[in-house]
Amino acid sequence: MLDATAAQEPDGWLQVTDWNPVALLPAGTVADKTLLDSLNTRRQIFLQGSDFPNSLANSRALALAKVDRTTPDPASGQIVRNGPGDPTGLLKDDAQGLVTQVIPPPSPERIEAAQVKMAGTLLAAGITSFLDAASGEDTVKTYAELMVKRVLPQRITPRC
Repeated sequence: MLDATAAQEPDGWLQVTDWNPVALLPAGTVADKTLLDSLNTRRQIFLQGSDFPNSLANSRALALAKVDRTTPDPASGQIVRNGPGDPTGLLKDDAQGLVTQVIPPPSPERIEAAQVKMAGTLLAAGITSFLDAASGEDTVKTYAELMVKRVLPQRITPRC
């Protein structure tokens, strides 16, 4: 992933969805920003958990979001902290918004390129329809625009 996106160094966000905090190896490894800080990149990193209530951010992402030992937990969330009280990078529930609110949205061109790639990959696998359980109004609008351009051949059932 880092090699494929090296052109985005040093300031492009690296976002990963469907991160599985339970599957960390070796067994017993605890999710902590030091895992991400040790990667060969200066970029800010945000891993969205596959279970959605958990995410992990590296030190740079936390700094850009101004999350530190003095940041209070949001009402419906938790900034997981170590013994001295510093954020570990693990964010639970509404605490994730502290970081996601500083991530710039992708450009319309980037969204379209990703959707076109997705549609081609699905079609190559014989998938002609799917349910998008995480779609919102913007996603539905993008799907409609791509269908008009005839670059999205699938039938999509949005759930928004």
